[in-house]
Amino acid sequence: MPSINGPILVHHPTDTAEYARLAAAALPGVDLQPCLDRTAIADSISRAEVVFGWRIPPECLAAASRLRWLQCMGAGIDDLLANPGLRRGAQITRVVGVFGPWIAEYTLAQILAWTQDLARSRANQGSHRWDKFLVRKARGLRLGVAGLGSVGQAVAELGHAAGLRVAGFDLDQRSVPGGGPAYRGGRGSAALFEFLAGIDVLSINLPLTAATDHLFGQRELAALPRGAFLVNTARGRIVDTGALAAAI
Repeated sequence: MPSINGPILVHHPTDTAEYARLAAAALPGVDLQPCLDRTAIADSISRAEVVFGWRIPPECLAAASRLRWLQCMGAGIDDLLANPGLRRGAQITRVVGVFGPWIAEYTLAQILAWTQDLARSRANQGSHRWDKFLVRKARGLRLGVAGLGSVGQAVAELGHAAGLRVAGFDLDQRSVPGGGPAYRGGRGSAALFEFLAGIDVLSINLPLTAATDHLFGQRELAALPRGAFLVNTARGRIVDTGALAAAI
């Protein structure tokens, strides 16, 4: 680690103390300064060269005139890249390769809850009602994974292991675990519409960038087969919410 003048500022909206404890255990001897709230951040950030944080208030980051390195506690850094006040030349790093298994299990759980209609079963349990109904199988459904980074790869791998037929879409050329078809394209591309037309479940795992902002709008959602299921574990703005409400 290069020489650092002053403490490392640590902030998380709800778990600052725990992150500071973990950082202290991993980096013994490093001076850490936990900042529990906006006031504490504002008082210290102008002197900080290194920040370890999540959801630092944008106006506070604008005051970080000595910032050299910002280690984000999560994978998404769209809010940081969009902050015009962030010191030019400051290095931003993020966490990758950690969240994939959690998101993959969450996505598969949502798919199984949909195919098994667990909401109906829970409602029946709550009302003490016996309601015999048919459910569908997840095995054999076509899972489309949009975004084939570390999270999307984990979703595709678990989906393939569960017997779903997996296809992938990405803005870059990346392969799909299990050997399923991989589509590459951008907004409005023929590849995107071909990908959407051939799936039963759309799992969105893309980062929010200028290229993906409202990537799934009215035309794209209309390209999905009728009755398709959507799981968005990425940023909300990747989907046009108004178009989604109209499609539903």
